[in-house]
Amino acid sequence: MKKNTLQWASLFALVCGLGLTSCGGKQTETGSGDAREVAAGETVPEDAVYYSQADHAKWSEGKGQRVKIQKLAFNSKIQDAGDGEFSGNPNITDVYFAGKEFLNVGVGAFEACPNLENLHFVNDAVVYVFNDESFKGCPKLKKVDGHVQAFGLNAFDGCESLETVITYDDLSQVRGAAFANCPNLKTVILAQPLKDYKDGNAFTGSDNIEEISIPHKLNRLLFSELKDRKNLKTVYLLAGEFYEFPEGAKGFPAEQVDLYVMDHLVGTFQADPVWGKFKSIKPLSESTYFQANGLRK
Repeated sequence: MKKNTLQWASLFALVCGLGLTSCGGKQTETGSGDAREVAAGETVPEDAVYYSQADHAKWSEGKGQRVKIQKLAFNSKIQDAGDGEFSGNPNITDVYFAGKEFLNVGVGAFEACPNLENLHFVNDAVVYVFNDESFKGCPKLKKVDGHVQAFGLNAFDGCESLETVITYDDLSQVRGAAFANCPNLKTVILAQPLKDYKDGNAFTGSDNIEEISIPHKLNRLLFSELKDRKNLKTVYLLAGEFYEFPEGAKGFPAEQVDLYVMDHLVGTFQADPVWGKFKSIKPLSESTYFQANGLRK
């Protein structure tokens, strides 16, 4: 059996949840006496079905693949989607993370769901870990944009339509091949705190990346991995100090790439003969994603 990327998530006790139902997010669930934990202004649609602890027990070991639900929502009452629980489900199109925090999307939990198109992070909900192969081979999924602390091995491997991956300042870990073999992946925004990239090669086979951010502690490794990306146009360098261009990145297509660096380092990078070969060097504060100090906007 595959092991979870973060074993600690399983140590948290699951809290008894709301019954499976479809109703508005600000209502109180019929018969439960518990108000929903989704804040005002949330965007979970009224036809979404909320997953519960009872469902978790009932759908374990892959039985969730038989559930005829299109829009599946999680709140803070249930903090785990089990290993393989919805693997291959042909009905699910949208998954909503609507609680303040959600501990664990298990190994292969949504693997090979043929019609899954959207992941929604409602009101900045935080997911602690998308575990190994959790969304592997979901051919219609186009975007991952939310507060995720860790991505497991092969988490989104083979997601053919995936175009965008955007993370925030709670990101800490990306495992090997997390976003491998995604031919349409163009935008990858890795937040500055990321430092656990011990497997490397998270983007193997995703050869059409156009823009990517490089956290400070990963600069040498990622520059080397990206040196053969012919479509690369923009790099956001999240280094707090100047350093020489990595030797292992020989052949990197600098002449075609706009480089963004921390505002106070622009002049230093521009004056360097190697970094100066980039198409342009600009301050991070002028970018869409980052402040002058490299933190997310």
